[in-house]
Amino acid sequence: RAATKAVLHHWMLPLTLEEMAVITINMIDAVIDLVNESEIYIGIFADRYGLIPVDPRNPNRLSITELEYRRALENDIPVLIFLQDDSVSTGMTEPAEHQTKLRLLKDELRQKHEVRYFKTASELENQVDEALTQLLESMQGQLVSRTDGDDIGKPEYPSRPIMVLPQPIDFSLIGHQKLIQDVKNHLLNGQSIALQQIPGIGKSSIANAVVHDKMMQSNFE
Repeated sequence: RAATKAVLHHWMLPLTLEEMAVITINMIDAVIDLVNESEIYIGIFADRYGLIPVDPRNPNRLSITELEYRRALENDIPVLIFLQDDSVSTGMTEPAEHQTKLRLLKDELRQKHEVRYFKTASELENQVDEALTQLLESMQGQLVSRTDGDDIGKPEYPSRPIMVLPQPIDFSLIGHQKLIQDVKNHLLNGQSIALQQIPGIGKSSIANAVVHDKMMQSNFE
């Protein structure tokens, strides 16, 4: 939750496996889809290696967490790594195999990346916030911040009417009928509208639902 708050502070959409309905979905497929949708990978590692899915595509018996990390490397997206300080422990124990794999993974993370350490949820939130700030600045201002009044820190939007998709957002149209209706109402009132968010969260699907609505088609040539 701490990391999620930091991500939302930057007006970005956090995608986490916990938020997905993965009960009926193959776990490896879910991980691949999740990371493929992502533009930045944030890896948070504590004292548990985690679930190892039994799957022919996982011959090395890697955990879901490590599979996420390795997929991010394959996709060549920015990687931010956060390790829980060794002085902190949840008191939970894992099999020897898991402990060995976690130790090797942490050693690799320290060698390959600039690692940040945290002891508390508050420290983690601050660390993620700071790391994202530095990363976005290095990406040459792809997010332009306002500097006036209460809008400080919000992305700069075009001057025309705009609808910013709520965060977090589901990947399907289920539950978004109100949003679709709001878009249709704006258009029927003669207003232009723009759906703005990061790629891959359903803007095109929402636009297609509006465009193919029979009532909307009858009102526009």
